[in-house]
Amino acid sequence: MHDEDNAIGLSVTNKRGDGPWTAFGDTKLLDHDNKQNREYCQEAIQLSANEVYKAYTQWKEGNAGWMPASFGVWDIAPTLESANSESQKLCPLFRGTVPLRRLDIDNRTEWKFTKDWSYLSTLDKLQEDPKFKYPITIN
Repeated sequence: MHDEDNAIGLSVTNKRGDGPWTAFGDTKLLDHDNKQNREYCQEAIQLSANEVYKAYTQWKEGNAGWMPASFGVWDIAPTLESANSESQKLCPLFRGTVPLRRLDIDNRTEWKFTKDWSYLSTLDKLQEDPKFKYPITIN
């Protein structure tokens, strides 16, 4: 699932109302396709650094218990709800806290799941399936 999301991306939004945009994983961090996501990441990192610096200056001024009312990065970061949404173009391989697996591993567009699976049987299927060989593509 990590490799699929890295290669194909997820359509996400944030609390601030940006999006949807496609967020790719770490292997595509510097790719042109990931430009918008990278810009949101940089914005969030800068905001977080500013909050850390503000906490430091507050501490130096004797206000050691200062905390922001909320951490601004959570307004910029993609929401879990958008990443898990059935409005995604492709169905995730796994879903839920009691993991369900995509019923047909090969069919990334069919939103049907099964609870009758094992890690070993899934691994066997993935190792045999050409769709999971690099580079992973949508088709």
